[in-house]
Amino acid sequence: MKQPKPSRELARTRRRYFFSMMITCIIIFAIGVLIITAFDVLFGLNPWLRLALYILNFIAADIITRKMGNTGFLRRFIDAIHR
Repeated sequence: MKQPKPSRELARTRRRYFFSMMITCIIIFAIGVLIITAFDVLFGLNPWLRLALYILNFIAADIITRKMGNTGFLRRFIDAIHR
């Protein structure tokens, strides 16, 4: 059996949510980078520790963005912006 083709509106909505989640992830990552940089300037972190913090920051930004998407908070926020 053939699957029905998704409508253009559904494709547009999926694309909008995808790009909004990517932008949200980048913003959360940038905030983490600023915090790590501030700690590096203040306390002079070890380069390996700094690298580990950047990696953890990337993972945390991804997890936070996915949780926001799964709970529906991000979707309601995006819908409010695009109205």
